[in-house]
Amino acid sequence: MTPFLPSETFRTNLKALAHERGARLSAAKRGAVLPALGERDETAEICGDKDGNSELDTELRDIENVPPKELKA
Repeated sequence: MTPFLPSETFRTNLKALAHERGARLSAAKRGAVLPALGERDETAEICGDKDGNSELDTELRDIENVPPKELKA
């Protein structure tokens, strides 16, 4: 399989292929395809959105669940 670099190339080709086949992919479905078929490359260039802003890497999020303080009566 030929890799698509950057991910925007993959998205463009996915949209064209869906259009060619008469399918319409919603934004949610398009958003689900990339993580399902994509592979993480630590050495890849930073991906950007259509406005040129860099995309966030959701795997680098640091999330902690902190319970709320008990209410004092």
